Order: sequence, then C-alpha cells, then structure tokens
Amino acid sequence: MLDYLYFFFTGFSITNRFGVIIFWILLPISILTLIIIYRKKTNIPSGYICFFLTSLFFIFLYYIHPYITGEYTSRLNSNFYLSFTGLFISFIYFATNDNIDKSYKYINAILVIHITSFYSQFILYYLFNYTLDYHSILGGSGSRFYWGSLFRATGFFDEPAVYSLHITTLLVINYLLQKKFSLLSYIAIFSLFLSFSFIAIAQGILLLALTMKNKKAWFLSFLLIITFLLLFKENIISRYDSFIQGGDGSNNTKIETILELFTTNKIYYGFGLVGSHASFPLYYQGLYDLTYWGANLTIFGLFVGTAINIVVITFLIRTLSIREFLLVNVALIKLSVPMYSVYWLFAFFLIWYKRNNNDTKNIYTTRN
Repeated sequence: MLDYLYFFFTGFSITNRFGVIIFWILLPISILTLIIIYRKKTNIPSGYICFFLTSLFFIFLYYIHPYITGEYTSRLNSNFYLSFTGLFISFIYFATNDNIDKSYKYINAILVIHITSFYSQFILYYLFNYTLDYHSILGGSGSRFYWGSLFRATGFFDEPAVYSLHITTLLVINYLLQKKFSLLSYIAIFSLFLSFSFIAIAQGILLLALTMKNKKAWFLSFLLIITFLLLFKENIISRYDSFIQGGDGSNNTKIETILELFTTNKIYYGFGLVGSHASFPLYYQGLYDLTYWGANLTIFGLFVGTAINIVVITFLIRTLSIREFLLVNVALIKLSVPMYSVYWLFAFFLIWYKRNNNDTKNIYTTRN
C-alpha cells in the first residue's frame, strides 16, 4: 500500500483544486504516517543523506534569493513547498526501503492509469468529438489541449509536454530496472507520438532508437515513425513554419529566456525558484523549460549551475553504460525542475542504482 501511494504521489502532477488537496497535503501526510508505523530502518546510506542535505541547502538558498532581488511572488511559496515536500518524502521513502528493485510493479500500475486516461481522452475526441477534460472535472481551469485547431490529449496533466515528462521518466526507470521494455511500455511510448507534442515525439523516437536490440525491431520502429510523420506532416510543417517566423510562443519564449540570462547580471546568480507570474516578462515562462542542464543555469546562475552540471555528469558517467546515460538524458530533456515530485524520485533512484547495480560497465570503466 505504501509503495503504491509513493509512486502515485511522484507519478502525477495535478495542479487543480483536487491536486492541491490530494497530492500536496493528504498523500505526503499519509506516506509519512505509514513509514513511521511500518518501517523502522535506521541505517541510512550516506549517499542519500549527503544528497538530501545538499539539495535542502540549495532549495532554501534559492527560495530566499528572490526576496533579495525584489522578485518575490506568491508562486515562490508554492514552488518552495513542492520542492521541499518532494525532496523530503523521497528521501524518507528511499532511506527506509530495501525493495527498490521491485519498483517496476508500482510504476506499471501508474503507467496503466496514465495511458488509460490518455487513450480514453484521445478516442473520445477523435471518434465522438467529445472533450474529456479531467483537469476541469477535478476543479481546475482546464487542460491546454489545442495547438491551433489540433487537439492534443494530455491525460491528467496540464499539457502534452508534462504528460511526456512523467511517462518518459517512469519508462527510463523501468528500463534501468528490467533492461528491457514490456508491451505496456511500448503502448506508453506510442501515446507520446499521439500527444502531438514535439518534445514528446522526440522523446518517443529516442526511447525506441536506444532500446531496439535487433533489426526487426528497428524496422518496425522506423516504419511506425515514418507512418506517423506522413499522417501528420501538415501539422509538423505548420509548427516548424510558425517557429521560424517567430509565432511559436512555446519555443520562441525559450530563445528570449536564453538571451535574457546571458545578457544581464542574472547570468551570475540565476532567477531562483521564483517561476513565472502574470506581472513578469514573457521570457519567465521559459525559465524551467531548457532541459535539466539549462534549467540549472537559469535557477542557480552560471557558476553554481555549471558546478552542479559537472558533478551530475561525472556521477552519471561513473554509474551508467553509454546506452543508460543516453536514456537518462532523454528523460532530462523535459525533467528539469525540483517542483515535480518525479524529479526527486528519479534523483534518488539513480543514487540507489549506483549503489546496487554492479553488473553494468559504466562509461568511465569502459573508456579506461
């Protein structure tokens, strides 16, 4: 029960009224209560403790940061709460759990929920012209389904890219645990293509390319991708033209964010956890949308962000094989900020993986 609750907590990001009550308050309290009652482990690995304390320091530091720079908004408090809660719950869960290697069972359960909600939404719209908006039903303002006239299913999430963020991360964890993808995993990957998000499609292609181990599988994957591109070539061309002409708000905002970071003193100390606000310039919407490596620079600034990137890259190189390293980076295309609880799941899982996976020849030992 406890394990399912934890992966339910980390496998979702619901920002409506229901999500606030369930995922921000009730689930964390329930998980902590069950851990206190049923788990008594006290021998906590030093890697978990070191990572927890270091992350806690940076969360507090960059929570205070916007107060100093005069950029405080109400979003800052929620960003801090989400970051701290995700970090603390994941730390306690991993520190008291000896069965992380069985996590694929719980992840599969979460994947079933996600892909069922996604395909239901997709089929109801394209066959019956009915929009099933879970976000609105659960007390929110509604998901961002449309790009122009194109309907893009989102599942329980705000938008397709956030759906892709969670699905891809869960799939990568499952692959690292089982060294293969199941039929359920391929059904989940196919949903990334049907989300019609450029990021999701790119992640789907990369997941297939990095996990295919025979010519037949390569051919089938290639055939699937070509068929998809042909069916939706007009939408893809339209999105590309919009980007080139400066009309693609999502991608062009990222360019403005990069320019603002490197042409102002923000390059030295970053933007912190302030997030976006209606009163802020448009480029604030792209702060956390520049991959994991880029978001470290926008949050922490050039010096601290670069130092974090170097440490993390070194850790990954010493932990993972080349295939695994590339797969992790597929997840990090979109998994970039600590406000998502799945961010902390992924981080602590990789620390566990380093401690418990002795069979993989990592990049460092392969090279040497």
